[in-house]
Amino acid sequence: MDYGIIYIMIVDDKTDVRFKLAEACNEFTDPILRKMFVDAGMELKSGSACIKCKKEDLKGRYDLVEGIDMLLRFKDDTKGTLQQKTLYTDWNTATFEEMKTSGKPGAWYYCTAQYYFVIYTVESDAELREQLKNGNLKPTINEAILLNLAEVHKLSMNNKIMWENNINQYEGRRSSFRYTFFKDIPKSCIIAKYSIVPDVPNLPFE
Repeated sequence: MDYGIIYIMIVDDKTDVRFKLAEACNEFTDPILRKMFVDAGMELKSGSACIKCKKEDLKGRYDLVEGIDMLLRFKDDTKGTLQQKTLYTDWNTATFEEMKTSGKPGAWYYCTAQYYFVIYTVESDAELREQLKNGNLKPTINEAILLNLAEVHKLSMNNKIMWENNINQYEGRRSSFRYTFFKDIPKSCIIAKYSIVPDVPNLPFE
């Protein structure tokens, strides 16, 4: 498929409502991500698509094993991979899973994506779920940052990024995360950052 953005999504009967909400937000975050790459001189090809697969499918390894949420294709036909987080608080941090509920290492250790894209909505998780339920979803994007993930790892290994840690308990699950605030991320890691997200055209989303 010759699209600029291809979403990889693992689906089953137990798909968490958080992931369903994040999927529904994609049509609103897609144009923001495109503009950030344009600002960096890295325009993506037009069009978006979604590959839905099960955990055991070959494509499922992108998400499950590699921590990759998107396959990217740029105008010059080069390719890339990206992990995306849509968050519903006002923390404004880059947050990575440190340890899963199972005790296994989290995405910080196994994610092989080249880029990391995190956005924050003005509305809370509960407010957006209600909008989604009523068929009138329209998130307001507050902050956004696009990072070179390899550079984040390099500077972290050299103690140039200071991390804080927290425990997240959600519906009986308990995971640990590392995070750092946008303002503390070294400039060499940042491809683009919006403190106030500009208006972007609502491009066709497939």
